Amino acid sequence: MNTFFKHMLVLMLIMPAIGLAGDRVSPETAVILEEITTEMDAAMLANDYRTLLANYTEDCVVMPDFQPPIRGRQAMRRVYAENEKSGVVTHAFSGKAEARWEVDGMVYERGTFGMTVSDRQHPHPRGYYGSYFQIWERQGSTYRLAFVIWNLDHPPH
Repeated sequence: MNTFFKHMLVLMLIMPAIGLAGDRVSPETAVILEEITTEMDAAMLANDYRTLLANYTEDCVVMPDFQPPIRGRQAMRRVYAENEKSGVVTHAFSGKAEARWEVDGMVYERGTFGMTVSDRQHPHPRGYYGSYFQIWERQGSTYRLAFVIWNLDHPPH
């Protein structure tokens, strides 16, 4: 069974308990994830795409709203390069993990986010907020993002 389907099966089995579970990760894992998240939040605000990319697995899958999935770190690199060309600037960003749980070296996380961004075409910052689901994969003594889904809680501008 391929890894993606294995993890989706795990999710289907534990999803009913997730809403009630809260954090179900070790204290050590929680500290590691908070450090990575803090680093990524700062990198997002600094438009530091190299730091952001370093926190994804080589074969990551990112599923943003209203766009096809982005598959792999190379594809993410192209998206970030296009953002740089377009003058994308992140003015504010906040994310809040609402629940995390650990299964077989993977951490599943759901939460909410809010951000304001602008670009050359839209110079006034525009706000976006919504929810996310992501899977962190253990790699040595750290974790990397393997799978990310974002959902807006409002119609796009």
